[in-house]
Amino acid sequence: GTVGGTVNLASGTTLSGNGTFTGIVNAGAGSILAPGSSPGLTTYGELNLTGGSTLQLEFFSASETVTVGVDTERGYDTLEANTLNFGTAGDVGGGTILLQLATLTDWSDSGNWLGGLGSAPAEGSSLILGPGDMQRDFVIARFDESDRTLLISEGLNITSWFTINSDLYVGTGATSYQIFVNNGDTTNWELTLRVVPEPSTYGLILGALALAGAAVRRRRKLAL
Repeated sequence: GTVGGTVNLASGTTLSGNGTFTGIVNAGAGSILAPGSSPGLTTYGELNLTGGSTLQLEFFSASETVTVGVDTERGYDTLEANTLNFGTAGDVGGGTILLQLATLTDWSDSGNWLGGLGSAPAEGSSLILGPGDMQRDFVIARFDESDRTLLISEGLNITSWFTINSDLYVGTGATSYQIFVNNGDTTNWELTLRVVPEPSTYGLILGALALAGAAVRRRRKLAL
């Protein structure tokens, strides 16, 4: 539904689900913001994520969607805001925002997996990086204005503004996570979560390409 006015989240409180907050939502230190409902979208007039707050996001697929009632939702949680402020995050000596990532195995999980009640993703799920995958991008937030507008630029890596907990994001092998600011279009900014293979995976990929190139050269020599 739609909620107006000002919502203040104190330490130990959680705000989750789908809907629109037309006023101001202040996520204080120790509070948890969990947009969507396995997965889903929450929209805010103004959202203030202060240092020490937690943003929980669940993921199933970067490309697949699911229909819930009359709504078609993307395959991972995201949020949209007219104004998205990062509070003290990124300031010298300031607290960072905890970004907690979790993998959904299927649409029937209903959020239980984040709480540890669901099953782990099956091998070969759409979130698991394959041998030829260099990265996978998820647009986790869109906003028009921010108290960080003067500090951000296209392609800026703001990973240090967040503390990332990926214990519940399950794949095959270690991966790393980065957050970038991108100019989505002429009216808004996007926060993009990038999931990348571990360096050894890059080495395997580059090694395979080198071997393939050597094989091509050998074939050319034999042809001559």
